[in-house]
Amino acid sequence: MGSLGKRWSWIDTISGRVDFLYRNIEQVKSTIEKSKDGIFETDFEQQPPYGFSSVIYLAETHYCIPLYDPDKVIQELKMEVKDYPPKLKQTIIQQSLWFAEFTLWQADYFAEKFDVYNTVGCFTRALKKIVDALFAINELYPIGDKKAIQILEQTTKRPEKFGEKIESILSTNKSNLVSKVKELRDLFEQTVSLANGTYYPFFILKR
Repeated sequence: MGSLGKRWSWIDTISGRVDFLYRNIEQVKSTIEKSKDGIFETDFEQQPPYGFSSVIYLAETHYCIPLYDPDKVIQELKMEVKDYPPKLKQTIIQQSLWFAEFTLWQADYFAEKFDVYNTVGCFTRALKKIVDALFAINELYPIGDKKAIQILEQTTKRPEKFGEKIESILSTNKSNLVSKVKELRDLFEQTVSLANGTYYPFFILKR
């Protein structure tokens, strides 16, 4: 069990493998209430590739189809997450884009040193946060990382050819690190423009 209280098992069926997840209903309720104040958690060590975010509890509640809910617990929780919490939206946009901007600042240094390991690490970290910001901008709850790009490709508020740009940035080698950082910075700035002035850097970064 991770720090967010998740238990799971895998069931092999004729139709394929099924994840069977156990949730502490009181923890789900608490997470939803905290989200209304813009509070969420991320456990980076728990689940590859980018960790486990407590916002997934809201996603599961929103998208799930109850099979048995005689006390209407799920029905009531669904009403709580029907509208995306405004404070959660602002917090995720602000924190994610600042994280991405700070990571880009570090990427410049690593790319100039032809440090592939650390530059690519910056790429994936920054891209993850750009993805998080875009989900919040579109007021969508992310259910996980597996289909995040495909889901964002269906939204209206996203950089043009978003998936293609991500693939281009990650198709890197030692000789083109600097140019790929520029591509990532362009993608970041396009995402900032979609936030409609709701993002501001915490500090002015200079080298």
